Amino acid sequence: MNIKNTYKKHIQLNNKLHDIADLAIEQLDAKELSTTDVSMYELILLSIMAKSRKHYNAVQKLCISGFGEEAGLVVRSMANALIDIGYIAKCGKEKLSERFTRFSWIIKKRKIKIAEMLDEYTKRFNSKEESEKWEKRKQEIFTEVKKFREDYKSKGKERDWSGCSIETKSERAGRGIELIYQTVYRYFSDIDHGNAEALDKYVQSSDIGGTKFLSEPSESHVEETLRESFRIYLAITEEFCKQFELKGFGEKIKSLVKDFKDLYGRKI
Repeated sequence: MNIKNTYKKHIQLNNKLHDIADLAIEQLDAKELSTTDVSMYELILLSIMAKSRKHYNAVQKLCISGFGEEAGLVVRSMANALIDIGYIAKCGKEKLSERFTRFSWIIKKRKIKIAEMLDEYTKRFNSKEESEKWEKRKQEIFTEVKKFREDYKSKGKERDWSGCSIETKSERAGRGIELIYQTVYRYFSDIDHGNAEALDKYVQSSDIGGTKFLSEPSESHVEETLRESFRIYLAITEEFCKQFELKGFGEKIKSLVKDFKDLYGRKI
């Protein structure tokens, strides 16, 4: 098994995108913007771009090492981020960015429950002052959660910041992102959740009797994972360049789209 040779053209294409995305980041860095100089949507986009860059690099390394399925789980996370940013961009940057950000109070409230469950096993406070500080923080979180639920008419069973399903967000984001959800996200969700269909691919009957474990590095899922990570990171990079009005990237992205079509025989 020599994945670098077998998928040489795929890896080269992915590296080309990596270099172009890094040029875009460098161009933005040259503007010397602080977090206070950008809108809430732009701050979310910056964070997603940074997270996706790290994920994209991880996917390449995992695939080259023969861990295509595991890389697919990272691609699923990238798809989730693309769905969020696509939904916000299409359906209301200002309003939805605020809701996305304020949902952090719901997450903090969940962490309170986790922390207090752990109290049964650990001692968290060494003084009365620390305990009082904790109670004050809890009340702040409870107050903000109440405001969130009142403002967005949430019923207290929030599974997603948007108040709708990931599938619904993808549909509202547009056909391209809906396709990412129906194919990439759902496909790698099967692997992530370990349903019967996905688990069936990890064992088989051995030719000499008994059971054979298919858990060693292999070429399984390498090509599709490299391909889909490229599609998703390109879409995020394109939105990044567009939002921050970065110059000279339109033609570069068109060139990448053409290279993708030449390699895979299909449009992005």
